[in-house]
Amino acid sequence: ALAGLPEIVAARAEVQARELEAGGRPSGDLCSVPLVSEILLPDGGAPERARAGRAGRAPGGAFDGAASIDVGALTALVAAAERPVALTGAGLSRASGLRTRKELWETFDRDAAVSVWRFREEPRALWSVIRDFLGDGAHGPNAAHVALARLPLAGVVTQNVDGLHQAAGTRAPIVELHGSLRATRCDACGARGPSCEALLDGPLPPPCVCGDALRPDVVLFGEWVAPDRLAQARALVDGCDLLLVVGTAADVSPAADLVRLAATRGATVVEVKRQSSRLHRALGTLHLPGAAEDVLPAV
Repeated sequence: ALAGLPEIVAARAEVQARELEAGGRPSGDLCSVPLVSEILLPDGGAPERARAGRAGRAPGGAFDGAASIDVGALTALVAAAERPVALTGAGLSRASGLRTRKELWETFDRDAAVSVWRFREEPRALWSVIRDFLGDGAHGPNAAHVALARLPLAGVVTQNVDGLHQAAGTRAPIVELHGSLRATRCDACGARGPSCEALLDGPLPPPCVCGDALRPDVVLFGEWVAPDRLAQARALVDGCDLLLVVGTAADVSPAADLVRLAATRGATVVEVKRQSSRLHRALGTLHLPGAAEDVLPAV
């Protein structure tokens, strides 16, 4: 089945098969499509069925090198890299006062609150999440954003929608996979509107001139990441020799697929965060434990 899949999807399924071999089970939530159970194990069979289709691969392959590193080791890796790229997530902006997805879901109805279907039925629900996320005060880049802006990166791929990489002065190309809260739009007439923050003091949901509701210019659950953004992100990852994964649990596709793709292409993958992701053992990524706002300035 893997041979018939697009490369970026095959990489996801291959890693999930490795997780099954190790005794785990793919997650079934909205964030991580369980392709192994859908394609390789359609009737919920045992992991041996996935293993049988890949006989001949050495046990563990090249993915058994998971280890922890320190600041000095990461500094050396960055200095030696020709095209380092960063992939960032919500944990990077936590020190700026912005809540992570998991923290938001302590208040709201998990991913359903930011789904396109819920917005169409009740647009105010999404705007309630945005109001809570942005809060009352301005949020500026923290030390981790500033440090990334100073590193010699070939590019930044971010799942964040807060615009803090730009505010930190990042000069490398930035791909905002999930869009940005710095703009709004209307699905009904295509009109463009101001930033979400500028609309929070008015009626919610903010009305468009056509009478429909404005929405943030972001990707909601149930929608596709724009093909041009994904292509730009893939081009950066395809050409990198070092991928810094910062502040993301690597459980949301397609961003998580980029981590898998980088690893299968032979790039060194380093996770900078307090705890390693579930891909740490499956992919053999390196892990630098600690808060990004402490670790990255030291690098």
